[in-house]
Amino acid sequence: MINLESDYRSDRSNLVKDFYVPVLGASTHYDRAVGYFSASVLAVLGQGLDDFASRGGQLRIVASPRLNREDIDQIQAGYALRGVLERAALRNIEDACHDPFAAQGLGQLGILVAEGRLDIKLAYISADNRIGMYHEKIGVFRDGRDVVAFKGSANETLPGLAGNFESIEVFRSWHPGDSERAVRISRDFEDLWRDQTPLLRVIDFADAARPLIEKYARGTKGQAIPQMPPDGATITLPWPDADGILTIPTDLQVREYQKEAVRRWFANGLRGILRMATGTGKTLTALSAAAQLAKRLKRQADLPLLTVIVVPYQHLVDQWAQDVERFGITAIRAYESTDVWYRRASYLLDALTLGTARGGAIVTTNATFGKGILQPLLPATAGTS
Repeated sequence: MINLESDYRSDRSNLVKDFYVPVLGASTHYDRAVGYFSASVLAVLGQGLDDFASRGGQLRIVASPRLNREDIDQIQAGYALRGVLERAALRNIEDACHDPFAAQGLGQLGILVAEGRLDIKLAYISADNRIGMYHEKIGVFRDGRDVVAFKGSANETLPGLAGNFESIEVFRSWHPGDSERAVRISRDFEDLWRDQTPLLRVIDFADAARPLIEKYARGTKGQAIPQMPPDGATITLPWPDADGILTIPTDLQVREYQKEAVRRWFANGLRGILRMATGTGKTLTALSAAAQLAKRLKRQADLPLLTVIVVPYQHLVDQWAQDVERFGITAIRAYESTDVWYRRASYLLDALTLGTARGGAIVTTNATFGKGILQPLLPATAGTS
């Protein structure tokens, strides 16, 4: 038994240091059911997971894979659901290898897999002819005598545990006011694990994941595990432009009519059409306007700016991206195969959310933007101009 609070909240505690690590370090079994799970979280848990593994700890995970637009289209087209979910989950694992925290977490997963102490299942809603994501977040720690169950907002991801503002409620089996709920949450997990929860289907995934996890575990063997950032430090995601703020280049002479166009755009609530003759600099005027907006947002409210540029043809994507580089950042060119750009776009949006990037630019085609692959990544409050 360890001394635990009844709840943990980001404004008054560190969820990893104050809760996860000490409880994991005292447990022999950890059961986690969560909407999203990332191997990066295992590296964050660090020594607590090492202690857990050294005692022969058993880890069971139920999660829902991140589905992109293509996955959803395949499900709607009648593809085998299990195959789509497995491919999506395997893609999530492959994507994780580009994150140094996640890559090291996969190494720790590989040890547990090799020793038969990790089991993974995928959950999804299956009711009334609809497919939905399992989004519950519960966890259960056991040491053979006591049970610690918890539920709350945090996903089992690096931002979820170390970057976002989160809270969890904790129920201790030895505490008179908590024991009933601790037992109930533990029972809910067991029903879920045995695929006995109404509205949900749960399928085995460990066999499908094992070869890929072991492959990446071998690749990270012997590498140092990244250290958790100190309290109050920001988390750096693998995104090349740490700042990402559009800046008017010093060698660019913005003409008076271009300045006037930008002034009118601001006066019209950041909406409008640049009606300018060919060769008079519509592209540079638009980027100058975006740069001015980025500057104002940073100065007035310390807010980031994501600039999304949509053009008719692929060669125009390349032209715009070259012009964006003049303004100090590298744009993501979102067209053709999603494998080429989707992960980078996802990292950028995460970095903007966590505050580790102050801006960024995505240039895409009408066709890609219209398919709905990119749009789910964008903030719901995004506007157009």
